[in-house]
Amino acid sequence: MRSILNNKSELEEFARSRKLAIEAARALFERMLREPELSDEANKYVWSGESSADLKGYVSGEEKRLQKRPRGGVC
Repeated sequence: MRSILNNKSELEEFARSRKLAIEAARALFERMLREPELSDEANKYVWSGESSADLKGYVSGEEKRLQKRPRGGVC
């Protein structure tokens, strides 16, 4: 996430592909770095029929990665 946030062209591509303003995409990545856990509303969306299998797989992988992270450690 930090690499996308620090790379203007990658951030622009992310924003464009998700129909977001660049500022919104930047704010999203900054918040995800500060607060890696999903809100209840976001969690409901991810596991609903509206989201893609890719998103479900990504979130599942992130949850496992965060569980393995040492206390106080940063990935």
